[in-house]
Order: sequence, then C-alpha cells, then structure tokens
Amino acid sequence: MSSKRAVLALLALTLFATPLIAQDSISAKLALTPPMGWNSWNKFACNVSEDMIKSMADAMVKSGMKEAG
Repeated sequence: MSSKRAVLALLALTLFATPLIAQDSISAKLALTPPMGWNSWNKFACNVSEDMIKSMADAMVKSGMKEAG
C-alpha cells in the first residue's frame, strides 16, 4: 500500500511540476526590459511614407520625447 502511495505522489508531483518548469524556460527567453524605440510597422504596416515619418518625428520632438531621451 505504501508503494502505491509513493508512486501516486511521484506522479502527482510530476504532473504539477512540469508546467512550472516549462514556464521558467519560456520566460527565460523573454526580454527583461521592453524593447526601446519607435517602430513604424506597428502603426502603419506597409503604408509608410517619408512625410509620415517626418511628421511623427516632429510630433515626438514637440511632445518632449527628444528631451526625455
């Protein structure tokens, strides 16, 4: 009876511990800090033009982002 309990306990531990171990390996691949910078693809996809980029840069300067770094 004791060996059955030990096997069941080991099985339960394995089933509950595996997702925790897998989660650690996934989170180790993620950035510790968010990527910095501005990515026009997120906003405009394929509809990017020089005038649009210049207007966005001007807006960033006007809002104080240039001084903030």
